[in-house]
Amino acid sequence: MNKITTKTVNTITTLEIADMLEMKHYKILEKLEGTKDGKTKGIIKILTDHEIVVSDYFILSTYKDNSGKENKCYLVTKLGCDFLANKFTGEKGILFTAKYVKKFDEMEQAIKNPFNLPTTYKEALIQLLDKVEENEKLISENNHKQVVINGLTDEIPLYKKKDVINRICKRAGGHYANRYKELYKCFKENFHIDLELRCKNYNLKQTKEKDKLSIIRFAEKFNFINDLYSCCAKLYEAEIDTVLKQINKIHN
Repeated sequence: MNKITTKTVNTITTLEIADMLEMKHYKILEKLEGTKDGKTKGIIKILTDHEIVVSDYFILSTYKDNSGKENKCYLVTKLGCDFLANKFTGEKGILFTAKYVKKFDEMEQAIKNPFNLPTTYKEALIQLLDKVEENEKLISENNHKQVVINGLTDEIPLYKKKDVINRICKRAGGHYANRYKELYKCFKENFHIDLELRCKNYNLKQTKEKDKLSIIRFAEKFNFINDLYSCCAKLYEAEIDTVLKQINKIHN
């Protein structure tokens, strides 16, 4: 069974979509990313070119296949499924729409009604024990993850953090602008500071072009890099270690 590395509430994976459409997974990726020869532009490229936040529709993720190999996939929101449904006409499009609409309805119902009401004392006890075990596992996983994130954050010198942020965002290749937007969005949600807006207002006050700053340089100048790096570590934890090794090799 394929194991998804990250999962977001109210999304389905491109693997599930491939199954629904009875297509190869790489064909779904081509719809999103375009063909390798560049002849067909993908949905993500079009959204990025028009400065639309891609993560409202598609979220880059990975999964491990039966051999343990890590491969690319996407988590797809209902809006993202609407995009893909428009790419398929006829019976295939109708069946896909029926399947994903039903899937999202089931997820919404599960959120509204997290428990199936038990009919006997035994069922209630089993349900309670399952929930306790699930909560204990979640707490343990969250504690471990926080320890990892703290290590990735606290032990890194300040001068390296900006470099790490830039490298992490640019690992997305042509979609790097979207990564920066996701990072600034995460920062805003966690620290209630709109870096993009503050940087824009700062630049409007500068009379000389050379004094204007990019958002990342603005964050550095006004001491937001530590908190921005913390958000980066949470969003892209799986990639941080690889980037840190590259940077340490350069600096050492």
